[in-house]
Amino acid sequence: MTLNPLNPQVPGPADPYEAVYQRLAALERRLESSEKKGGSGADSWHYVGGAGEPAFANSWQNNGGGYSTVAFKKVGDVVFFRGLAYRPSGASTATVFTLPVGYRPSQQCWLHMAGYNSATYISGRLDIASTGTVTPVVATIYVPFDGLFVAAV
Repeated sequence: MTLNPLNPQVPGPADPYEAVYQRLAALERRLESSEKKGGSGADSWHYVGGAGEPAFANSWQNNGGGYSTVAFKKVGDVVFFRGLAYRPSGASTATVFTLPVGYRPSQQCWLHMAGYNSATYISGRLDIASTGTVTPVVATIYVPFDGLFVAAV
């Protein structure tokens, strides 16, 4: 039996984050599996700014330069994100884009993000509202989406 490091009197995992690690590993397997299946009912990547896809808002755009295009994909009830958004007109807390119905969380989600504001790397928050708006809550010119995910309705 392993003791819980947060309370040695209670049995538990040696690492209090083990359940989180296991859930993340399961999500990664689901994403990899859906990409291997391709067209067999799996959702494909939706590229922000592409034809028939959500548009960038407030002067945001793809960064380019070898970085992934901003995109999202739904696997089961989880929406995965990737890419790097850039705002050449300066740092902002303006909405980047809006997720379509079916890809939105039922309640507002706060996600941790690392940004850059022309001179400094910053730690901040990215809000994804139940209305689908995707908005940085710290003034930044870059919004990295790689590795972010939310549960969708």
